[in-house]
Amino acid sequence: MTQAIRSTVTSEMTGHWLNSSEAAAYVGLHVKIFRKLVQKHKIRHARTQDSQQGHLRFKREWLDEWLESTAVGGQGAGAQQ
Repeated sequence: MTQAIRSTVTSEMTGHWLNSSEAAAYVGLHVKIFRKLVQKHKIRHARTQDSQQGHLRFKREWLDEWLESTAVGGQGAGAQQ
């Protein structure tokens, strides 16, 4: 995701939890691929208790941590070498 798009997405979502579609857009994945990763417990999430199955919710910090953990190369804390 380009920096311009990411800053737009971030500014529109400030101050609340993200749903699956918003979270997928934030990390730059198609929502179906994103949901598969969630089902495999690869991405940290929470479920609301307002329905029978609950709705998935995500914090931007959790998504940023996941992105860092998938980084390859470089000198960052989450970079694999």
